[in-house]
Amino acid sequence: MITKEKLVDLIEDLDFSDEELKQYLQVDNEKSDAFNIAFKGNPEKVLNLSTADEGFLGFLNKRSRRRRQRKYAKKIRKGFNGIRIVSEGDSWFQYPVFLKDIIDNLNDNDAFAIYSLGYGGDWLSNIYREQEYIRALREKQPSVFLFSGGGNDFAGKNRIATMVHSYEEGRNPDDYLNEESALFFEDIKNIYKNIFDMITREFPNMKIIFHGYDYAIPNNGNWLGKPLESRGIVNTDLQQEIIKLFMDRFNEIQIGLAANYENVHHVDLRGTIIEAVGWHDELHPTNHYFEQISNKIESAIVGALEIG
Repeated sequence: MITKEKLVDLIEDLDFSDEELKQYLQVDNEKSDAFNIAFKGNPEKVLNLSTADEGFLGFLNKRSRRRRQRKYAKKIRKGFNGIRIVSEGDSWFQYPVFLKDIIDNLNDNDAFAIYSLGYGGDWLSNIYREQEYIRALREKQPSVFLFSGGGNDFAGKNRIATMVHSYEEGRNPDDYLNEESALFFEDIKNIYKNIFDMITREFPNMKIIFHGYDYAIPNNGNWLGKPLESRGIVNTDLQQEIIKLFMDRFNEIQIGLAANYENVHHVDLRGTIIEAVGWHDELHPTNHYFEQISNKIESAIVGALEIG
């Protein structure tokens, strides 16, 4: 057993491994929101926890970012001459401690030096508004900008419930997406376009690699299953068909946008996760499938640079 203060010290210690840290933490399912995962202390390992401690484990995103940026700086100091990458995105790029996410996997490749700006829970609109990536691209001058975004905009804050019609006997799955969903997709398209326009205008030779999401499976969770149930959509097959429609539309928009830019490349991840047990939760793959996804993105990076 350790104290809360000791746990904070361990989180701040960048040399203390995630694997060791994991035993003192738990995912807080009640407070997690879509791609924004909340954490709490493990009461079997940490003394005197209380509701007053909520939020103090928000250090985890910052810890992960600091560790990655330290690794990047160490590589550069040693005279790195491989592929320099700046990454920005949501929890598929940064899921601290409990999952080996895309950037974790790509960082295993010694040919890559990745300056990571990822932050679990980030919204695409926030990423665009804050434009932290522009400052990093100017400073680091990478060959590749790696980007993940839009999932939290789609599934956060119970938003799916606002984007589907209520259940109606005999209604086709295609007819469940309502006017709010059309506005959502238009917003996503415009934000992506603004980001790509901005980057390609200032960095015309930089490769931009971004991805869509695979066919998530509603599982009575707070992010997909329960929001659909709140609209009377309780049949699990129908729920999955509706989510598949969302993911197809999301990817189609991305693919259509990428076609307008010479150096923007979309990675289609649909069909990568071939079994229900391949999902860690309703929105995140297991470590095994994160590795499969990362392999596809790695191939896209290498392929884009060879084309160039």
